[in-house]
Amino acid sequence: MKVLVTGGTGVIGRGLIPALLKAGHDVSLLSRHASRECAEWPAPIRGLDADIAERDSLRGTLEGIDCVVHVAGIIAEEPPGRTYERIHVEGTRHLVEEAERAGVRRLIAVSSLGADRGRSPYHVSKRQAEEEVRRFSREWVIVRPGNVYGPGDDVFCRFLRMVRAYPAVPQVGRGNQRFQPIWFEDLGVALTRCVADGTVAGKTLELAGDEILTPHKLLEHFQNLTRRPVPAIWLPAFFIRLGQRLLDALQTVLRWIGLRTSVAPPINESQLTMLLEENLVRRPEGPRLADLLDRPPTPVQEGLRRLVDELPELPPSRGVGSLQNKVFWADLDGVRPEEAVERFRRDVAEIMPIDFCAEPGASDLVAPGQTFTAHLPVRGHIQIRVEVNESTEIVFMTVEGHPLAGIVRFSAGPQPAGSPGTRPDAALPTRFQIEVFAKAGSLPDWLAEQTFAWVLQNQMWKGVLKRLVKAIGQPDAAIRMTSHVLEGERAQEIERQADELLARRQREERAKLLESDGPDHVERAHRPCPLVPKEGPAE
Repeated sequence: MKVLVTGGTGVIGRGLIPALLKAGHDVSLLSRHASRECAEWPAPIRGLDADIAERDSLRGTLEGIDCVVHVAGIIAEEPPGRTYERIHVEGTRHLVEEAERAGVRRLIAVSSLGADRGRSPYHVSKRQAEEEVRRFSREWVIVRPGNVYGPGDDVFCRFLRMVRAYPAVPQVGRGNQRFQPIWFEDLGVALTRCVADGTVAGKTLELAGDEILTPHKLLEHFQNLTRRPVPAIWLPAFFIRLGQRLLDALQTVLRWIGLRTSVAPPINESQLTMLLEENLVRRPEGPRLADLLDRPPTPVQEGLRRLVDELPELPPSRGVGSLQNKVFWADLDGVRPEEAVERFRRDVAEIMPIDFCAEPGASDLVAPGQTFTAHLPVRGHIQIRVEVNESTEIVFMTVEGHPLAGIVRFSAGPQPAGSPGTRPDAALPTRFQIEVFAKAGSLPDWLAEQTFAWVLQNQMWKGVLKRLVKAIGQPDAAIRMTSHVLEGERAQEIERQADELLARRQREERAKLLESDGPDHVERAHRPCPLVPKEGPAE
């Protein structure tokens, strides 16, 4: 069938699109930047740049489409253009009108568990959107999923980042509010079944996993998975609402001074209301999640285990402040470039910063897509992911929760001709260098950079080079560095290259996923990581 997905760039789309492609459907993606976002997929996906909030931009986009899966939505409002009323209600109305005109046979709308009774502005808008869907004259299906979690989600991933980085994790009251999550790939398979299953037409399905969680139980899971026993701070709901208002005021000030960043609270007002309402599957209509999957739902423990290793990358384009470029290098005699990089690759756990494999089950095997977890004093646990693994080059990109948004390139090659200390009649030594292109990962990290953070980072990378040259047998090799700020077209070019690098690696991984007949995820190469004590940073 020809299936069009609206939105599709968030956590739900990342589970839905592979399931549709594996089922043999012809998939189109409709969003404001669909043509660019389709580049992340190896399969031929048609991208349609349109905004559901603008009725005229939808004209003709659904011609020849058999089924529409309406996923597009927002978690938080950004007035005046991106509000719940404008996106959820008016956007759904525009989509239904265009689907009627184009002769679409089936419309599947993703709503939210609790939309029938919830009092939050988010749930109220979803309830009104459901009424728009029910006006569709042909087949419609409404799916109300529980808390959808997976790489890049807005709730679980934020909670995980707090566990890794914060000295304590705030919780509403005693953290005993109940909710019922669903793994993103399970929802993708279930929605794909709804595309062709005639028995679900005209029904409202409430879909969630079998397990009920609380914030306190979720904290315990993440504590065990990350080996960080951070305590909880119990805060009353009114105190959290006060903090939300203060952060809203700060965001207004930052926009006024022209600083492009976000200071969103860990939980917004609608999310707080929904948490207190405890949205569970109460009135199931039609098949359960297990019926649509033909298997039990993914256990929470398994989903969370994967989540800790699959947070999305944080490229420079998503960072805060100016783009810093730092280069650290050492010149090595009698060592070929391939040998220097292979030594780094083989001994990465010993050469990289202290506790480079800081969580249970971590790996020290350098392979594309492999995630490494390090422990930084005061900052907590951070992650980087391998994007390129070549004979003379290894490139890492930082992962959400890292204090930097950027890429780190480890490479080796002949020392540039004319470098200081080079003899014209001598063979050129090999230069091993570390290139960092990065912005601050968040506003607090940007503030830290203005004081001491960059100094500590410089010492860290010098320490990496010091351990490498010692491992190669040349501990007296001089370690040098340069640093400057990139601006204008040069900064934009680096950001574009980093985005393309990430998209290419994602395409390769998704191609493997689509070719696999087994699990819905790609098993990465793995070798247990020894916890080796490191020397202190280089002086």
